[in-house]
Formats: sequence, C-alpha cells, structure tokens
Amino acid sequence: MLAENLRPFAGKKYLKLESYRRDGRGVQTPLWFVEMDDCLWVRTPDDAGKIKRIRRNARVRIALCDIRGRLPRRDSHSPKKPSAPIAC
Repeated sequence: MLAENLRPFAGKKYLKLESYRRDGRGVQTPLWFVEMDDCLWVRTPDDAGKIKRIRRNARVRIALCDIRGRLPRRDSHSPKKPSAPIAC
C-alpha cells in the first residue's frame, strides 16, 4: 500500500516529474513508473538531464499525467497542486 501522499498514483502508469535548473526554472518530464515498497520507482539513464538536475538539487515535484505528459483536468478528486517533495 502506498503512503498517504502517494495514493493518487495507485494503479496509474505515468507521472510528470519537475526538476530544477541552476537558475531555478522548472523542467517537466513525463515518466513511466511502478509502485514498489511504498515508493514510486522510475528508470532513466545516469547521464539524463533530469538526473544531472536532481543530483544538483534534490527538490522535485510530481503529478499524474498521461503518456504524452498532459496533466488530467482538475475535478473534485484531483490534487490542487503537485505533491510535496518525496523521499523513498
């Protein structure tokens, strides 16, 4: 079972990860993920831009998205903003 702040991701496949450039601007990247051990796991090459940004600044935000990176429309069941920083 996922932690409380990750429950909206249960049974889903894609998330949008926002990592930050040196100048503070966010870069959003859609990723496929799996749930395991109360965490969301993604796989990406070690030299990917998002990995370089995360090594420099571990602060990230995540939100549900579709395979093309589009965020779902807000409704009464959608979070009002992306999740808080998460560590697993």
